[in-house]
Amino acid sequence: MVATLLFFASLAASPALEQAYTGANAAFEEGRYQEAARMYGEIIDAGIADAAVFYSLGNARFRLGELGPAIANYERALQLDPRFEGAQENLRYAVAATQHRLARPLRDSWREALLFWDNNLRPAEARWGGLLLWAAFWGVVLARYLRRDRRLTAAAVLLLLASTALLTSSFAKQFPLPLAVASAEAVAVRTGMSPDDTVRYELQPGDRVRIQDTRPGWLLVSTVNGDRGWACAEAFTLVGPPYQTQRNEAAAP
Repeated sequence: MVATLLFFASLAASPALEQAYTGANAAFEEGRYQEAARMYGEIIDAGIADAAVFYSLGNARFRLGELGPAIANYERALQLDPRFEGAQENLRYAVAATQHRLARPLRDSWREALLFWDNNLRPAEARWGGLLLWAAFWGVVLARYLRRDRRLTAAAVLLLLASTALLTSSFAKQFPLPLAVASAEAVAVRTGMSPDDTVRYELQPGDRVRIQDTRPGWLLVSTVNGDRGWACAEAFTLVGPPYQTQRNEAAAP
């Protein structure tokens, strides 16, 4: 809700952005999907990172038959708002339309173990919730000191643990799983960074992979099944952050 209000506040502060957003929505409704995608991209170019814009750009890309960029933008929307039902539904639909129907790669094992509870928590909720509980912790500590009431010790410990958990979640959400989505036909994943190296397997448009390492023009990627290898960076749409724009969303980092 807060992110949505900030988004519309940003639009209101810039007539050009508001006009671009209105025009993009109108173009989409009229079936001019390429124009709509371009206009949504202009909003992102202006520094607006909002779940609704990424969702709309994903819809435009899907209507254009571009599964990779569509899935990447749904993933971006869900990074910012994991409870975005429209993005969840459209992501499932788009993945079902891919050839391999690969699941999203898993997070690091420590995140899965410690942060199994925060999948549906928005980044702003984790950040502000953690800060509020941190402030409450120090308030209880002060009250414990002034009143000499030992019963407040347990409350302070609980507030400290809760604030630590939320702030850890907030930190982790600032550095989400580095994802890339195959956006070209038959992306060859090789044993090395040369077109002459052996092809280990191929990815199809819409397949999501984890970025393990980067080199100029190349990505070391792995699937949810653990298959690894090097692939040409230009064949992917990077999810981010930082969020690449509509103009260069399939470019190498």
